[in-house]
Amino acid sequence: MSGPLLRKMTNELHRPNTAGSVLTERQGKGLVFYLIVLYLFLDLVRPAFVWHFPKIIAVILVVAWIMKAEKVICSQIVGFVIFVAILAIDIVIAENAYAAVWTTYGMLMLLIGICIPLITFTDTLPKLRHIVNALLGIFLYIAVYAILNAGFGPARAAGGQDENYVAAAMNLAIPLAGFSFIAEKTIWKKICFASLVCLYILAIVVGLSRGGFVGLLCALGYSLMKSPKKGFAISAAVVIGCFLVIVAGPSYWREMSTITDTSEATADLRLEFWQIAIREFLSSPLTGVGGDNFKWRMAEFQSQEQIEKFGRILAAEVHSTYFQVLAEMGLAGCIVFSFILLRTYRDYRHVESLSDKAVGRAMERGDNASNEDFKWIQNYGRGLMAGLLGYLASVAFLSALYYSHMWIAMSLMIALRMIATRRIGEDGRPIVLAEANR
Repeated sequence: MSGPLLRKMTNELHRPNTAGSVLTERQGKGLVFYLIVLYLFLDLVRPAFVWHFPKIIAVILVVAWIMKAEKVICSQIVGFVIFVAILAIDIVIAENAYAAVWTTYGMLMLLIGICIPLITFTDTLPKLRHIVNALLGIFLYIAVYAILNAGFGPARAAGGQDENYVAAAMNLAIPLAGFSFIAEKTIWKKICFASLVCLYILAIVVGLSRGGFVGLLCALGYSLMKSPKKGFAISAAVVIGCFLVIVAGPSYWREMSTITDTSEATADLRLEFWQIAIREFLSSPLTGVGGDNFKWRMAEFQSQEQIEKFGRILAAEVHSTYFQVLAEMGLAGCIVFSFILLRTYRDYRHVESLSDKAVGRAMERGDNASNEDFKWIQNYGRGLMAGLLGYLASVAFLSALYYSHMWIAMSLMIALRMIATRRIGEDGRPIVLAEANR
């Protein structure tokens, strides 16, 4: 790739922490944006033919990030690097080094090749809006496919898109579409966002995912709590409840009624897997047994009672993201993962505080244009946080540590905090556009 092309890709204006940089909000999207969207499509939809495109995109984005003059450096990015380093260290002790190598490689491409450039290059509100809308469009495609295929995504179960994983993804998307509906003023766009929420929920219902139902309750509950208009939020919750009653048949509610039944076949099996995960952790408490190595060590840690109970040696995924990080990455992985989640939540709280102050001050000045931007920032923060909670609740029953959904959402939250800080200022005082253009 030629030097001029890379310079063109990375030559973007940055907003300093003063009012003199509103021109940043008018920048075009550029090649980097389209490469990120293409990667997200390939990674989330997982079409049959991707060749080496994700790898090539990741390399280009890393080079573009290196050449960018001003980079975002934050504690989560340091956490990403340490997370990959722990996986790399585990390769030498992993029972299946091949699986550990490819897991480490996949997370290197995701966290370093995509998430870090995504955080740095998504530096204005319009860019963030384009990324979010692109994600909603990608999730729409997955939802429609799932509705027509018993809850399975385009890649089917073999590609990690069975009904449970699709439901978890929908729980990430529902609050984003819902809070976009709240922020949007144009009627036809509000209708589009409302339709997206209905289709995403329908995709969950069709798949009969109990974990997806738990995540949906968490996402909707938090959205209701954070909605700026409680009366409207309660009305929306009633409408969604009625929609669920209409589209979900008796078989769905029968399936949901077994959520608390721990003796049910799949629930009982998960409990057994989690016991094995604890034994694996205790054998290697510092860094775990290695990336994607839980199932390769199951036979070693399966108890005699479990062998007698099932009449065979178990070999499967752990079916819980939290037991997965515990067994495969040990205390080091748990600490880093928890730290990244905590810092992302603190970023959300910072965005909420800044945008709340900015909205109030913009209303006092009668600055409607700025007020709309601040409301979008506020609603994107709430949507991302509610989506993350819904997803994290869903993956309590899925092995999703190495899937990109939550990592992309956390990266967008980091980017949103940077945007809010540039656009509003650390003290919460809105930057007036008229002053910026002098």
